[in-house]
Amino acid sequence: MTKIAAIDLGAESGRVIVATFADGKVELDLINRFTHMPLTADGGLRWDIAALQRHIIDGLTQARIRHGDIAAIGVDTWGVDYALIDAAGELVEAPYCYRDKRTDGVMAEARRTMPDAEIFRRTGIRSMQINTLYQLIAHQRQRPASLTTAQRLLGMPDWLHFWLSGERANEQTFSSTTQLCAVGAKEWDRELIRRFAIPDHLFADIAPAGTVLGTLRPALARECGFTIAPRVVLPGSHDTASAVAAVPGDPATTCFISSGTWSLMGAHGSGALTSPEAHAALISNEIGVGGAPRPLTNIMGLWIVQECRRAWAKAGSEKSYAELTRLASEATPLRAVLDVDDARFLHSSVDSDDMPSRIRQWCAEKKLPAPADLGQTVRFILDGLADAYARVCANFERLSGKRFAAVHVVGGGGENQFLAQLTADACARPVITGPTEATALGNVLTQAVAIGVLASPAEARATLARSIALKHYE
Repeated sequence: MTKIAAIDLGAESGRVIVATFADGKVELDLINRFTHMPLTADGGLRWDIAALQRHIIDGLTQARIRHGDIAAIGVDTWGVDYALIDAAGELVEAPYCYRDKRTDGVMAEARRTMPDAEIFRRTGIRSMQINTLYQLIAHQRQRPASLTTAQRLLGMPDWLHFWLSGERANEQTFSSTTQLCAVGAKEWDRELIRRFAIPDHLFADIAPAGTVLGTLRPALARECGFTIAPRVVLPGSHDTASAVAAVPGDPATTCFISSGTWSLMGAHGSGALTSPEAHAALISNEIGVGGAPRPLTNIMGLWIVQECRRAWAKAGSEKSYAELTRLASEATPLRAVLDVDDARFLHSSVDSDDMPSRIRQWCAEKKLPAPADLGQTVRFILDGLADAYARVCANFERLSGKRFAAVHVVGGGGENQFLAQLTADACARPVITGPTEATALGNVLTQAVAIGVLASPAEARATLARSIALKHYE
């Protein structure tokens, strides 16, 4: 029996989960779950690093109490955000959240240096203002002294691995989200970095998922109560990479959606899609666990519902996600389709108008009737998501030359049975959901292979298949 911990951080909440590997199966135990939100500080929207560290230490301490010593620990997070560290290994400043408004207008400025099409040809990544490339252009423009002081750029999970182990590494799946790597993300695109006047010394070698960095720092091991320090292992450090590593079934015939705050929809086994047609279809060729390209499209996701719920709770109408989904299922659908990827829906209500107001504004601009109540608003969003999924599925079939027999949804969004049925209806094919905890499963399975608990990725897939139950929607 072997215990492995996943520190799984989304852009709204985080968890520490312990996996037990025994009798050919893997079983997960949720140790703690916590909310983490960016704060407005030092002129920007930034992550509360001290709070994240406290939650992780609490989770690891509780994990040790419940499970004893743990063999390995690995972190996955959302993509694109980064930390700058100085020569002493200290943070130069609190990391920005990708929803900060500093990148507004930066893409237009960047096009004067390099057109979007050339950036896509070089990196294989769709241009989005949240990408690390555009964040760094904004950083260079607004706070150049920080980049001068910094000795190294680490992605958010890379920085957390450094804090845990004392070892610095830029993990490949996360690095592929930055739009700063050459296609395939085996190396940084130094010419692109130079063209945008980003300091070249910030970027060191890229390490593949499955790299064993070392062990938990002695001081942290003592604080958490471990008698034997766990190894610190790079999983697919981008949460989508870990989630897709836990998509069961035949990758040649299935389109996947990793559904949560964002919806990441794509296809396995298509190779990198870098044609002008792929660029026009908003494809990003991120890298999966194992190093192969994993083409996908970013869709705004359940973030819009999350922000509506936050606004309604603030106004005195607090409802659970289950209640909101029930109201949506009972609501009359509008005769319009919400563009869930409209840029106005990107920003947090912390520094923008609330989300329901932005939806009403979108409807007014389109001369469409606005949703009448909470249920109709959520129905409007979910219908918009299902429509987006259908369009993206059709794009992947056209570009890859494949016909997908089903759409497989993993992650927390797969628990929304109403959305799953809307997706099946919109895509005109079966939808399969599960596992809900795909990110944590992909994380620990990668670690298990790395430390020899499982012999190979094939054994990891077999272990996964024996351990999960799926739901089907026609």
